[in-house]
Amino acid sequence: MLFGIYVLIANHSMTNIAFGQPNLRSSLFDDIEDGRLTLYTPIEAAFIISGATTHDSLRTAVQWFNGIIDDIHAKHLIDDFEKEASAEKLFQYLHVMWLKTYKREATTLLDIKHNKTYNCVAATILYNYLCDQLGLSTMAFETPTHVYTIFTNFGDQIMVENTSSLGFNIIKNLNNYSHHMAQYYPEQEIYRIGLDRLYAYENSKGRKIDNIELLGLICYNQAVFSADDKNFKQAYEYVLMAQQFNKDSRSNLQFESNLYYRWGKQLFDTKRYYDAFEVFADATYRDPYNPDFKKNCLAAFHRTLDVSWAKKDWQTVQILIEEITELDIMESRNIRNTEQHLIRWGEYFWNTKQKDKGGEVIVLLRLIESDHDAIKNMEKLFQSM
Repeated sequence: MLFGIYVLIANHSMTNIAFGQPNLRSSLFDDIEDGRLTLYTPIEAAFIISGATTHDSLRTAVQWFNGIIDDIHAKHLIDDFEKEASAEKLFQYLHVMWLKTYKREATTLLDIKHNKTYNCVAATILYNYLCDQLGLSTMAFETPTHVYTIFTNFGDQIMVENTSSLGFNIIKNLNNYSHHMAQYYPEQEIYRIGLDRLYAYENSKGRKIDNIELLGLICYNQAVFSADDKNFKQAYEYVLMAQQFNKDSRSNLQFESNLYYRWGKQLFDTKRYYDAFEVFADATYRDPYNPDFKKNCLAAFHRTLDVSWAKKDWQTVQILIEEITELDIMESRNIRNTEQHLIRWGEYFWNTKQKDKGGEVIVLLRLIESDHDAIKNMEKLFQSM
């Protein structure tokens, strides 16, 4: 998780995010679900994720952003013919005017607006979005522990470290930058990697991301703060939104795995088996090679089948079996147990004269690739009705 530099630590069934009553954040979730923003602009999305909850607060935040652009124009910092020099002037302007105090938890644009505090995520988003508005095209580079600004249209690639006022074009002075990075690493980790190799180590495990993907990093950081408060439900909801913006976040894999375990276990222990199944199904989709996710997903699946039978909740059974077959993780014994469960439902529907439901049981038996004789016997049973 990106809190400056040091890390503190596919969703197959994307459900509606539940941040309470319908609000800007849930509306944004719907907007980004197809991977594009159409209802909101990127800067509006950044402020909504940062904590703008009403249209008035969003409007005020955007006005603040536009006010910075007006001030930059008034100070004549941008020269269309000197783009690299303009980018550096803009960088220094931000560190003089707004990026005053580095703070690990200051991950949102509202932290900068209200307190002039920032971490690497907040600073990079503000700098990149201002650059884009001023004709200086940017991307970001995400590593397992950090995020930078990169320019690729200045002839040479220029990388910007936004947590230091000395960070423009860091490649020119890697020795000083390595010492800057070292303060965020445990001492034994520095010995293992080597001070002179910190930069290369960071970047060997990173990837370029665009400025929409960059927004996912705010979500991930917000998720971490929620998890720190043991609000796993909200943390999970932030992760679902983050995955819509940034589907391959290098800095958040370990956090995601830990959260799946913790939130899924809490749901399972409180007998919310279907919700636990959904979490572990998401986890399995994201990391299909994790045997624990698969095991937990199947355990929650079978518990949900039992609860649904007790409640005579056939609709949940249908949804559940359709989802588990999409994951393709059932082994022969799981199929046999599910088959017996469906046969019991078929007998129930036959006894209660629900022929249409019996047809639905047969469809599911075929879906799980049940034994041919079981399907044939069920068909005969309902043909006699």
